[in-house]
Amino acid sequence: MDFCIPVTLSKIIGSISYFLEPIVLTNMLLYVGYTKDYIIYEYGVINAYSLSLLLMPQFFTQNISTSLIPELSKYYKVKDYKMCTKRIKQIVLLSLAIGLTSTIIITIFPSFFLNLLFKTNEGIDYIRLLSPFTLLFYIEYPLIDSLQALGKSKRCFNITIKTSIIRLLSIVISSLFKLGMYSLVISIIINLITSTYFYYREINKTLHI
Repeated sequence: MDFCIPVTLSKIIGSISYFLEPIVLTNMLLYVGYTKDYIIYEYGVINAYSLSLLLMPQFFTQNISTSLIPELSKYYKVKDYKMCTKRIKQIVLLSLAIGLTSTIIITIFPSFFLNLLFKTNEGIDYIRLLSPFTLLFYIEYPLIDSLQALGKSKRCFNITIKTSIIRLLSIVISSLFKLGMYSLVISIIINLITSTYFYYREINKTLHI
């Protein structure tokens, strides 16, 4: 229960945050003068084309990082922090290698993949802006699974609350500067940077890296 309840609550908070995201974004952009057609179209381009293309390999890296949990829990229970650190670094580097390879290929040939999968060229600018930061996705998931394996699910829950608030606030603030749909892009980047930092900091504290 100590493990399941915080993990479940983290998922619920994350889902609520993503549910509120388009509501907050739409209302803020309408408030500063953008049209509904613009918001619907550009929001669809970012989520349906740009992000889905950049994050395609995420399925593999999530499964790789999940496989880390039993072994990491075993080492942490016997206080073998050296092996814990070694396994975390290995999984992070492997996930990053997969993400980096796919991101470089997609960033070099965005038009090819967009046309191949979606029959469109829309979203290229968003891909080029987001691509360096989406690499943090491939670091973030191993860090989350590592914290859960180390029995720090409550810390994950606290971080989820913080980053969800930061994400929504960054949308509100960016929208006031009339940045259009780049308000969403900025909030995604800020969220990735802050969440990855928070997870890394907690692992660093736990294992005394």
